[in-house]
Amino acid sequence: MLPNVALYVEEQENEDDSKWRVDFELESYRVLIKYNVPVKYKSKEELPKSYYYTQHIITDSRATMGELKTQICSELQIKEEEIILKRGGMLGIEILDLKQVIHAANMRSGA
Repeated sequence: MLPNVALYVEEQENEDDSKWRVDFELESYRVLIKYNVPVKYKSKEELPKSYYYTQHIITDSRATMGELKTQICSELQIKEEEIILKRGGMLGIEILDLKQVIHAANMRSGA
């Protein structure tokens, strides 16, 4: 199977009892986002050559970036004002609009 392919299996006596439609809709909006654990470095020499995205969160792509930040901070047990969010990649552009929904911020599974 290809990555990100969902196969829904359920026991069922008649089609009216199916939970498939509800679960399928939820699955269609689910997104997996990888992130790193923030670490403060004392000098440039201590900066790693690359960042490892060892953490991940599965959330609804209709949630806001602010809600995502709240979830991440909860997982890491740190205060929201202690971190900023940046897109991964060479530019590392800071995400300033925390009211923007995850999908609109072009965050897709594995981003």
